Amino acid sequence: MTTPQDIAGLHAQMKEAVKANWKAFLIEGIVLVILGMAAIAIPLLASIAVTIFLGWLFLISGAVGLYLTFTTRDMPGFWWSLISAALALAAGIILIIQPVAGTLTLTLVVSAYFIAEGITTIMCALAHRRTIRALGLAACVRYRRSDCGGVDHRRASRISRVGHRTIGRY
Repeated sequence: MTTPQDIAGLHAQMKEAVKANWKAFLIEGIVLVILGMAAIAIPLLASIAVTIFLGWLFLISGAVGLYLTFTTRDMPGFWWSLISAALALAAGIILIIQPVAGTLTLTLVVSAYFIAEGITTIMCALAHRRTIRALGLAACVRYRRSDCGGVDHRRASRISRVGHRTIGRY
């Protein structure tokens, strides 16, 4: 267990380390401010930098995935792991070699993902809106009867039972 003396000692050590290296922190802060301003001023360059970084992440992920896939050949899902690792490796190479095209592609992929996720969420909400209403009243009736305010408890109980039957279908 950490005692207050340990915390005070750690605080003092941290203070001394910051005091001894304040110039390094100052330089780092200045560089980060300049990079942040450059990212705002030149968004294409920032996007390309992020694309190259993602390319390296995919490349390393694919290489490690291939290595682990071949070292665990007996495990189920070998072919899926092999395909996944090879795709990650290929995506990484493409993003590193052609970062401008990769930036455009990543923008399209992320946009398509958000659109698909949004449509799916809307469809799910519309499909389950009756169930959600019933669950809301059921939770109110079961756990917080006194907090339901003007809800007719008999009607809420009836809706609650219908909601539970509806949930059982999914």
